[in-house]
Amino acid sequence: MDGNNMQKEVYSGHKRVYCLNYQAVTAPDGICVHFFGPAEGRRHDTTMLRYSGLLDYLEAHSGLFWRKCIYGDPAYGVSKFLLSGYKGNGLSNAQRDFNKWMSRVRQSVEWNFKVMKTLWAFITFKGLSKIRLSLVAKVVCVAMLLTNCHCCYFGGNQISKFFKLDPPSLESYLDTLDIIDV
Repeated sequence: MDGNNMQKEVYSGHKRVYCLNYQAVTAPDGICVHFFGPAEGRRHDTTMLRYSGLLDYLEAHSGLFWRKCIYGDPAYGVSKFLLSGYKGNGLSNAQRDFNKWMSRVRQSVEWNFKVMKTLWAFITFKGLSKIRLSLVAKVVCVAMLLTNCHCCYFGGNQISKFFKLDPPSLESYLDTLDIIDV
């Protein structure tokens, strides 16, 4: 964001609000394993995916992710490590069932954003979220980190319960962090 016309940059015509966008990948144990942002509110999900470098990271570490994929928004399409629902009107019953079941799985990412906003409600206060007056990006990233810590410390969250998987211990989680400066 160059700062010349911030209103134009951060306006999302789709949502009809001024905002910053974040992208997250949530594991079935309730932990956000990838968090990227902010990006200008006008950016499409596929642009954010490209900016995040997530697919490049997965490719560079393909041995770790062999025979694994991320289920994402249909806007992302399908790639070596990314899967999305079937498109079209002439879907078979099996394809429709797959889409229905997987859409619930995909919602777990939204649940993680909901948990973060519930635990750290101050991140939603517009008065405290002035882009040029506060460290909005750092605050949101720290909130997601603390959301993960909360999940580990309290033995899970809505997501881990849905998938019936325990998160790691807090100590184990903190030992594995690879934080990149925002």
